[in-house]
Amino acid sequence: MKVHLFIWIYLAIFIFLLSLLWMLCLVPPVSRDALVHHLAVPKIYLNHGRIIELPCMRFSYYPMNLDLLYWGALYLGSDILPKFIHCSFGIATVGCVFYYLKTRLNIHFAVYGALLLMIVPIFIRLSITAYVDLGLMFFSFAALLGVIKWDETNQMRYLVLGALCCGLAMGTKYNGLITFVFLALGVLFLASRKVPQIKALMLFTSFVLISLTVFSPWMIRNMVWTGNPVYPLYNGLFDSEHQKQCEVASYALSDHRLKINKFLYRKNVYQEDTLDLLMLPLRYFFQGKDHDPRYFDGKLSIALLIFPFFSLLKTNHKQAVRSEKWFIVYFTVLFFLSAFFGGPLRVRYVVPILPCLVILSVYGLDNMLRFIRNNRIRISSWSFACIILFGMSHSLISSFKYIVQTIENISPVQYIRGDISREDYITHFRPEYSTFEYINNNLPEDTKILFFFLGGRGYYCDRQYIPDQDLNLFKIYELIRVEEKLDDVAEWFRKKGITHFVFNYKIVQERIENDLSQSEKLRLYTFLDMYTSKEFGKNGFGVHSICFNFYRK
Repeated sequence: MKVHLFIWIYLAIFIFLLSLLWMLCLVPPVSRDALVHHLAVPKIYLNHGRIIELPCMRFSYYPMNLDLLYWGALYLGSDILPKFIHCSFGIATVGCVFYYLKTRLNIHFAVYGALLLMIVPIFIRLSITAYVDLGLMFFSFAALLGVIKWDETNQMRYLVLGALCCGLAMGTKYNGLITFVFLALGVLFLASRKVPQIKALMLFTSFVLISLTVFSPWMIRNMVWTGNPVYPLYNGLFDSEHQKQCEVASYALSDHRLKINKFLYRKNVYQEDTLDLLMLPLRYFFQGKDHDPRYFDGKLSIALLIFPFFSLLKTNHKQAVRSEKWFIVYFTVLFFLSAFFGGPLRVRYVVPILPCLVILSVYGLDNMLRFIRNNRIRISSWSFACIILFGMSHSLISSFKYIVQTIENISPVQYIRGDISREDYITHFRPEYSTFEYINNNLPEDTKILFFFLGGRGYYCDRQYIPDQDLNLFKIYELIRVEEKLDDVAEWFRKKGITHFVFNYKIVQERIENDLSQSEKLRLYTFLDMYTSKEFGKNGFGVHSICFNFYRK
């Protein structure tokens, strides 16, 4: 009777959390990457009726398995549906965690693991956005489970399933390449323990070929467009040049900026000392903060730092289970280190190992409870009990605060009840939306706009645009310095088909004041005064048309 009662309680908690996530999904998309990439690019494809090359949008060369699903949602007329699609991959991962723990431990640990994953702050945040990270998490974890099941049963179908999911992970986001490398090496290691070397190599090759075949459409696309199958990654390894450059500028400068040492950057900009830098991997779990790159742009849970260590204690688990745990540890540690050293320090980039950390945490909790039951030393038992209580209570309290704060920030109830219109809601979070409304309602269809410091957020713009980057402003700097006549500067934009500028006035003003000499500033302001005309301005953003008849206003 008690077991059934607990199951009903668990189910009620799960439904409550899922309802909260769905409620938070019911507002218009305002998250950065959705407006820059995951919805913006599918919208452009939809408008053209096909996939086209977008040289000025570097992110459009990324693999787009989930973005294709969002394309379908936009075709149906909904930009809210992609959030539910993304959320569904997170819930599917929760189901996989539940299934795995139920078969290895019991239903109580399985439910605890599922709920633990659902209350991790970064999981909540991603579940209510039209991103792709939860899709990568699902396919990576499914691939891992496929390899584990193949090792347990020796049935080839599970290895094939793991390879298929691995290929889908790569086709969702380039971080899936990390999953591919370490799972492929894991297959080689596991196979070499029980079959001859030649057969182990055949199994390894099969896994690699199946994975790459699933991923191949995106590699072929990029190979045709750029000569690099994983563009813009590893350009130095491929002796080719991207022939179709952005009409404003190449990405040479941005490539250079990406090579800045992130640890030196943190030391100089954030004033972090050696101890702070050494603690960075641990700080992921207790010092995260949304939308703040200094604090990893996301939050994990301290329980995922404490409990996994106890999963390594010797127990009376079966040898197969102990081997699985070490394989999960192998994948988790190497993926974390690769993401940590291989790119920007963002919690989002280690999301694929969240299910692994949850499973190891549950194993750790199981081991500590076994130790408490079997240990006759009261001090040790109480110590373990305090650790368990601290880890669980901190996670629950932290997650509850995070959910309340998220609801307050997003304000879904006011929007759902109709207290605030869609336009006002979007403008509250993205003040440039009023500018896009003007553009969509007043500018002709053949308008081509150059953005300046809008953060690349072009989804709500219905006219052709070139997303902003420092290079847009630098291009004007270059023209002002090189061209003898200001007429020639305007003529350059005319030849490129650019008809309008959209400025973030505050940032553009600051950059001009800091970047240019007095004479260069005078020349630039003269160009803007003579050859552009302000058509609209609101909330710190403005639309300027370029005058091609070259007269002083």
